[in-house]
Amino acid sequence: MSVSFLIVIYSYCTKCKCHEKNCAHLIVGPIAKFMPKREMNKYTIMDYIGIFIPILLIILIPQYWLFKSIILLFLFWILLIVAFIEIIGFVCKTCGNDNCLLCRNKNKI
Repeated sequence: MSVSFLIVIYSYCTKCKCHEKNCAHLIVGPIAKFMPKREMNKYTIMDYIGIFIPILLIILIPQYWLFKSIILLFLFWILLIVAFIEIIGFVCKTCGNDNCLLCRNKNKI
């Protein structure tokens, strides 16, 4: 699972214009600084595949074990929704990555 997390960071965050100075992610931003540098331009289909497949694995693999405990299943999905709302509501509002589909501050940086 941690490999999937690192693939997402490499595929998306290392290509972001904000990741070196202005990243609002408290955990992801510092991790991206230690990864190999990538050209900061438009995202390709391979970048999106590098995001979609690992995130799908991160979400789907635990479901088998979570179904054995309804409380943990419920908690997992609540935390996932909270994380999504936090990213859209706070991180995306301060980000200036105009190549990102979720960016709300186009041309800020």
